[in-house]
Amino acid sequence: MDFNPLNLINVDFDEATFLSNRPTSTRQVLAPGVYGLSNGSLNEPWPKTVKLKSILLDWVAAGAQQPEHLLDKLRDDTLPEFGEGSAVPSDVPQEAPISPIFIKNSIYGTRCSTIVAIDALGQGFIVERRFTSNGDTSGETALSFSWRP
Repeated sequence: MDFNPLNLINVDFDEATFLSNRPTSTRQVLAPGVYGLSNGSLNEPWPKTVKLKSILLDWVAAGAQQPEHLLDKLRDDTLPEFGEGSAVPSDVPQEAPISPIFIKNSIYGTRCSTIVAIDALGQGFIVERRFTSNGDTSGETALSFSWRP
């Protein structure tokens, strides 16, 4: 049976696991670190993935406060100036080989941006910003939670 492409990072208390069905079924336990995932393979150096990893590392190094900073960076619709083109084209025909982080397109475009963060004490938050098909902000939801084994 054929399924649409799927990439998933599953996190539990002890480990994170990357699962994918492209090009074949894959399960990989992830070592601690920073990973990037777009419409390609895990850590494929697409320009927007490289740029986002850099933004995330800077945010963490600065104390990981104000998730709005990350949400604003996810709204960047300029074409990146560094990184490599994808080794394998996106599975989505409408996506250009080099695309911005935020894609404004009424058919294939960014519809939400989500930040999930958990600190060493298990305190976390989820913030999601939603967008219309024109790229306008249509709402935002923020939730706090406690995650303990």
